Amino acid sequence: MTMHIRRAAVAALLLGVSAVALRAEVMAPTTPPDAPKFDAQGEPVFVNRSDIFEYKALPAYNEPAWVKAFVDAGKLPPVAERLPKEPLVYKTANEPDGTGVYGDVMRHVIGGRPEGWNYWAGQSYGWGGIDIGLVECLTRTGPLFEVNSADLQPMPNLAKSWDW
Repeated sequence: MTMHIRRAAVAALLLGVSAVALRAEVMAPTTPPDAPKFDAQGEPVFVNRSDIFEYKALPAYNEPAWVKAFVDAGKLPPVAERLPKEPLVYKTANEPDGTGVYGDVMRHVIGGRPEGWNYWAGQSYGWGGIDIGLVECLTRTGPLFEVNSADLQPMPNLAKSWDW
């Protein structure tokens, strides 16, 4: 008896779903509307990866006075010895506001970033403040949004180069 009730319930369910499926309308795909005009919006400027960074030793390095005190006391090696032979150097040509002044005020605006991994489209623990702890990967995914599509591949972070 229970088996008959189960079969009848399944048949009724299938019949009901079939009727709904038959009556469903098939709509032609539509094109989304044009975006509204926004006067302040510009066109993105795409660049090659070589226009964003390079590896080279700089003629001089700066550090704050409190770090220099550790160097003078012998508790820390000089900054040139703490860096790789050819560190990763970001070029300033792509900085729309130019390079800041060393030791000046840091102006940092965050409008409530969502939780998750997104430190300049790279790696972060997504709380809305200035990140104290940072997880670094061998490669980075950002700022790939600035890179020409023909030059698209992972960008170096801790690793300078790699073989595929």
